Amino acid sequence: MLAVKKRRKNAKQVTEESPITPKRKRIVLDLRQKEDIIKRIEAGESHDKIAAEYNVGVSTVYQIVNRCSNLFNREENSNSLMRKVFKASDFPLIEHALKKWFFQELARKNFFSMALLAKKSLHFYSLFLKKDIEMKPFKGSLGFIQKFCARYNIKSKKEKGKSEYLTLATTGTEEYLEKFNSIIHKYSTDQIYTVDEFNLNYICIPEVERNNERVSLMLCTNSTAEHKLPIVLTHNFTNLEFNLNFPVFLTHSKNSYLNQELFENWFHNEFVPKVTDFLTKKNLEPKALLLIDHSPIHTIELKSSDGKIECLFIPCNSNLVHPLRQGVFSSLKRKYKVRFLDLLVKTGQSEIEEALKKLNFEKIVDLIGELWDQMQVDFIQSTWHKLNLNLNVECPIEELNLFPVSLDLMEFGMEFSDEYLTNWLLDDKYEPGFYVLNDEEIVETAIEKFKEKKSEENEEINDEGEVGEVSENMDVELEHVITNEEAIGMCDELVKFCTKYKIDIISSLSIIKSIALENKENKENDSEQVSIEPNIDKNPSDPPALTTTKSSISIVKRNKIS
Repeated sequence: MLAVKKRRKNAKQVTEESPITPKRKRIVLDLRQKEDIIKRIEAGESHDKIAAEYNVGVSTVYQIVNRCSNLFNREENSNSLMRKVFKASDFPLIEHALKKWFFQELARKNFFSMALLAKKSLHFYSLFLKKDIEMKPFKGSLGFIQKFCARYNIKSKKEKGKSEYLTLATTGTEEYLEKFNSIIHKYSTDQIYTVDEFNLNYICIPEVERNNERVSLMLCTNSTAEHKLPIVLTHNFTNLEFNLNFPVFLTHSKNSYLNQELFENWFHNEFVPKVTDFLTKKNLEPKALLLIDHSPIHTIELKSSDGKIECLFIPCNSNLVHPLRQGVFSSLKRKYKVRFLDLLVKTGQSEIEEALKKLNFEKIVDLIGELWDQMQVDFIQSTWHKLNLNLNVECPIEELNLFPVSLDLMEFGMEFSDEYLTNWLLDDKYEPGFYVLNDEEIVETAIEKFKEKKSEENEEINDEGEVGEVSENMDVELEHVITNEEAIGMCDELVKFCTKYKIDIISSLSIIKSIALENKENKENDSEQVSIEPNIDKNPSDPPALTTTKSSISIVKRNKIS
């Protein structure tokens, strides 16, 4: 039994028994533990059992489950499952814009220094000011950039002969591999898939830039490469007729970029049925795991209607482990360049522009599908090595033959050195398959997002004054309006407490109680001692709130939303 200690000066310690229960020690769970809690709740375990095991309150377990979408749909979370607290930035708009820009550039394999990142943050600050957004003075200091890098697991890297640049730390990758290895034992290698997308400029000619002729390609295969789904080709042509014989899955968008809506449609109507059919024919349970990266195309981990086919995020630094980024895109682009020149020659024209006019886009579609079908099985299998799959498969060596390329170019009177052609074929500039926002669009997106967030926060405060989960790392102060009945009850309880511990304020409490009783009976304002607060926002039938002019008593309920 806990004792309440009463101390008097120069006197021995006196203790009295008290019914006060011991306060539970505050325990902060990391993301790995929270993820485990969510999965166990989904599996049917009771909240009470899990709360007792982790030594947290039952309400904490409910909060974790309710916030699961916020916990695991953040770029920073995917890189550090051991993190417990995510501190809010003092400049959330600038940070959101900077984060969006950084990860876009990282996906395009563009690297830059910390100094450039600071300069970019100041640029976004100026853009927000032009939008008449009220902000605190911002200096783009080194401290802000260091905190930004720490929050999103970004580190500075220095290589011999190169300038220092920023990239994502590998700690998140190691944690992901540990998590991935704990999951894959539930699946066979035929049941593990991956998907990724990139841009392809389908007019590929040395020293000829035609950036408008672009399509987005999305590749999907399982780890054995026995099931390569048709390439998803996104175009912006209005007059391209669908052909059932096309070896690709055609989608259309105004800017020829794949988007979230198109991806979700493909997942439910193309991926799930084809995977189910493939696994059923192999006498395997129709369940599968699809690995996806963090991008605007796939922002949530989709599941089939029966929950057996689901997605799993790869960490933000997915270039390190993503199977399709271990040479698959590069190989496909190199082979396409060689075969595209061959298509031009077959038009029979001697001028490049005339040959391009004669070239039918359907032939390009057929070529892309053919190259994907011809991709070597052992090559695709070897790209899963970094995820500890197919370790016994050796990666085949791809030979680079410049002779047919030189012959095709000579048909159009174009000659290049072997060194130039080698660099042209090996040019591995990666363009993501999603639309890349410019700075103005990033700023607009940030403003819109924070407007939506503010609207959601306002909706969570309901008419009865209850507060839901507002935001992480935010203190919320709400003035609780005390009714006369509540004040009387509180006074009674305080009188009991003061009597037990011989505290001499009973007379003051009695006065306050009498005022409350009088106020309750008369329901009128006392001009000298008592004033009734105007109740504009409340229902007129509700009892009035009590305040006193002498003591200015107000009770504030303060909740820490974590």
